[in-house]
Parts: sequence; C-alpha cells; structure tokens
Amino acid sequence: MAQGRAIFTRVCGRCHEDGDGEGPHPNLGWAESRMRTLVRSGNARMRAIPASRLSDGDLDTLMVYLRSTRAVR
Repeated sequence: MAQGRAIFTRVCGRCHEDGDGEGPHPNLGWAESRMRTLVRSGNARMRAIPASRLSDGDLDTLMVYLRSTRAVR
C-alpha cells in the first residue's frame, strides 16, 4: 500500500492531491480496465501518462493502492 501511495503522490499528486475532490475518489468504483485506459490514453481533462513516466509495474502497484481507496474495483 505504501508503495502505491508513494507512486500516486509522485506521478498523480501534482493534479490529484490524495483525498481531495480530484484525488482518488472513495467509492468511485471504476473498473480497473477503465482506470488503466484513462491513465495511459488520457482524456479532455487529463493528460496521458506514458510507460516512460509510469512503468507497467508501477501502474500495477498504483492499481492496488487505488483498489484500497475504492477508486477502482
């Protein structure tokens, strides 16, 4: 959990402070595949995060953390 939170803080924390309205939303409950697609592809509100900035292994660890916050299922 600590590693996932550290990755979140390092990679996502600039825009999504942990626990704020734009951070990992408790009970958001997105499918993990949807969150992974958003992270890698981005959308109108969020830039894509390429593997050169967030390795696949770190993305896996991040998903474990986001599951613990119920942001993904």
